[in-house]
Amino acid sequence: MEQLYQNNPFKKCTYTRYKSRSFTSSLESYQHGASKESLLLRWNKRLPMMSVIWHLTKVFSSEEIKSLRTKVFRYLKEHGIVAVASIELTCGKDGRPNNTVHFHFLTDDQRSIKEIRQLFNTACEQQGLVRRKDFWISCQTLPDADRYFDYFTKRNCDDVILFSKGTGLQKFYQIGKWFKGGKGKIWKEIRAYMRGRD
Repeated sequence: MEQLYQNNPFKKCTYTRYKSRSFTSSLESYQHGASKESLLLRWNKRLPMMSVIWHLTKVFSSEEIKSLRTKVFRYLKEHGIVAVASIELTCGKDGRPNNTVHFHFLTDDQRSIKEIRQLFNTACEQQGLVRRKDFWISCQTLPDADRYFDYFTKRNCDDVILFSKGTGLQKFYQIGKWFKGGKGKIWKEIRAYMRGRD
């Protein structure tokens, strides 16, 4: 089975012609990417009310994870979920990566925690995953969502675990139209604003 995580990632970017925002090149480039993602989430002016975590407790290959993600996300979208999501590597009790992953979701869905948890459980079970054996779902409300964006992106986090290069796993996803007008449009607005301040 492939190893999904890097044991000793580079601390600094080796490519210096421009600011790298790669989530796998180095710890420095990861932070550049996380800062951009946090900024996009804030500029979007959409505050999540709930955090959901989909824990995969078995080791899956990157191809299996991508297939599961596609099918589960499709089911959630079909059932009205609009959210932003990130994938992270999971650590075992010893504090080291154990080659499993979990997904964080932020949503402003108005349904109850019980309803949302059941929706996620059903989405996973329809893919043949067994609750408490292959996966489990945790949910919580977010009293201060704006502060949660940095935690969600792991911005300014010292112990980020980087995915191995070449897995094909993206770091961030969205279900439905979380970003108003799309990330590209928002980033253009941010850059125009920053240029206007110079």
